[in-house]
Amino acid sequence: MAVTVATQTARLQRMFPEMTSAVASEYMGYAHRELCFDMPLYTLDEEIVLDGSSQTFSINEDDLRVWSGTYRYSSTLSKPLRATTKRKMEISMSGWRNTAEQIPSLYCIVDESGTKKVMLYPSPSVATSPATTAGYPRVTLNVSRYVALSTNLPSGLVIPDVYCLLAAKKYALDHGMFDRAQILDPQVHLAIQKNLQGFDFKVADAPPESTPGYRFPSTAR
Repeated sequence: MAVTVATQTARLQRMFPEMTSAVASEYMGYAHRELCFDMPLYTLDEEIVLDGSSQTFSINEDDLRVWSGTYRYSSTLSKPLRATTKRKMEISMSGWRNTAEQIPSLYCIVDESGTKKVMLYPSPSVATSPATTAGYPRVTLNVSRYVALSTNLPSGLVIPDVYCLLAAKKYALDHGMFDRAQILDPQVHLAIQKNLQGFDFKVADAPPESTPGYRFPSTAR
């Protein structure tokens, strides 16, 4: 059964009786944008066809997070790509820029002059791919996109109260109620983890936020 946004908004207002409906909706929006990054609420596969002329490829500006990458030799052959960061490569892989072209094994998200791109390592060589079908080799990225809230919360949530809990925490922080925010923090964390476990998504293979995961800059509160 679908859980409505109105239900979560009403619960948020019960937690903070001074909160108006407009303010409650605003904080639900803040929570939603953050949760679109924290959980695979709205995911899709972004396909990037490799042409052998570049190591970096543009991705959609609406991508919030890249969860995983797959190198596809053909329609039937593929290999998973491991996520990393450019900084990690600079520190632990001396000379990576001079590696000869071959089938890539890593990917990372970079910002080139304000444009989001995925960088493959080693630089892909189309010539070494056993593809025989047009449109290959290619890379498939599983990404999270932002979708505005409507009447119902996203499907698949085991703990829908994660919305009002996160909104409440953000409201408490903004209004100097730090003790209350501290109480809410572990509740938010637990609700997110329970929801991740409930999604039909191989979360164990998703990149940890500290290194492989990448959160794109946002002006949202």
